[in-house]
Amino acid sequence: MLKKVILTLAVVAFMGGFSYAITNPDTIDNVPGINFKTSTNVIVCYKYDEVGATSQNYAIASKHTSGDTYYATSNMSTAIFKLQDATKKGVPMAIDAEEITGLVAGDSLFTGGGEYVPM
Repeated sequence: MLKKVILTLAVVAFMGGFSYAITNPDTIDNVPGINFKTSTNVIVCYKYDEVGATSQNYAIASKHTSGDTYYATSNMSTAIFKLQDATKKGVPMAIDAEEITGLVAGDSLFTGGGEYVPM
């Protein structure tokens, strides 16, 4: 599963320079131009900075519905960060959850959105 998460993160990394008229954040299924199918019950959220910025920054996070771990990275980080929360086991990731809304596009430290730690 981790390989699929990393692959998803890599696909979005190549899309970082594009701006789209999507909800911010949104699930990767709603990002035009990305033809990537996640595994069953895996949700991937994408958050970008303001459209029209000189460079496009983003953060991306994923979680399997039956799991309790969020994985995240950004265009400014070479690390993958994780956040484990036993209360989220069996709960689908929501785009309005603090774990997603607290992320900052282009963040390299992942201090927002909970207790993310580098893997």
